[in-house]
Amino acid sequence: MSAILTALSSVVITRLDVTWIHVGRKTHLDALLKYNEPNGGFSAFRNLLSQVERATACVPFVTMYLSDLLRIREQYQDQPDRISFIQRQRWHDTIRAMLKFQRRQSQLIYDDYITTFVKGMLKTFESGPDDDAWLWSKSEDVRKAERDPMESRKVLESSGL
Repeated sequence: MSAILTALSSVVITRLDVTWIHVGRKTHLDALLKYNEPNGGFSAFRNLLSQVERATACVPFVTMYLSDLLRIREQYQDQPDRISFIQRQRWHDTIRAMLKFQRRQSQLIYDDYITTFVKGMLKTFESGPDDDAWLWSKSEDVRKAERDPMESRKVLESSGL
């Protein structure tokens, strides 16, 4: 989800104003962006995960948990001849939360059409031109296509039609 949100928030996508009008950025993207905010330790995402049933298969956002583990290591350190049991307990709690959804085997459903499409697109980018230049070019093409109908409408309106 984080990778998808990052891609949708990139300049080549966000500059497609007419597309966003049709999609409804506020109702779709902005609603998901709140889960990806690192403020407060991803509190919105943690709250969402706490509401999900244990039986649901889920791939957790590992970065959040790894950050927790690093913070715990920095906050509670072993002293000479002493073991920090609080540190071990917090590590245990964090790892248990990370593995919460891994108890049940997920059921993968394969669709030949989607699999073929994804593999084809991956091959295109493997052997294709510079990704950033290609994406910018595609974004420019979409923007031109968006502007043409708008400019035609303005000409018609200005001529009284």
